[in-house]
Formats: sequence, C-alpha cells, structure tokens
Amino acid sequence: MNTLETFFNSTIYKEMHPKKKTIIKELISNIEGKKPEECLPHLIKANASLRNMNMTFSSEESANIFLLLTDGMPEGKKNQLKSLLKMF
Repeated sequence: MNTLETFFNSTIYKEMHPKKKTIIKELISNIEGKKPEECLPHLIKANASLRNMNMTFSSEESANIFLLLTDGMPEGKKNQLKSLLKMF
C-alpha cells in the first residue's frame, strides 16, 4: 500500500470532516509533481478555504498531510517546503 492509500485508509482521514477531505483531495491533485515553491499558492488557497468555513486542520491532521504531500521528495525539497510553511 502506498502512502496515499495508507492516508486515505487511516483513522485520521476517516474521521475527518467531509469538507476537509475535499480540500485535501483538491490539494493533492493541484500540487502533484510540483516544486515546493510552486506548491505554496495551493497550500495558501487550501488554508483560506478552510478559514472561510471556520475550520482548520488539527496539528495531527497537518502533520499527516505534510507527510503525504512530501512522500518521495528528496530531503532538501522537504525541508524547503517545511520552511515555506512556517511562514504561514
């Protein structure tokens, strides 16, 4: 089972609000194969969508989403994306 399948079968995902699930699926689709700096606008948009619905990702959800989004990325790119995310 790959990381994406593992995530979608996890308790965290299964218990997540349906709107959060939709945002995650859109985010994954939008950033697949992109460089970390190209992902930032999509991450900001996903976060804004959540805020517009008066929702946020829990720290556990965020950590799992980060692992999912960075699966297969070289360490340097993971660290770059992590640094970009700390700004927001």
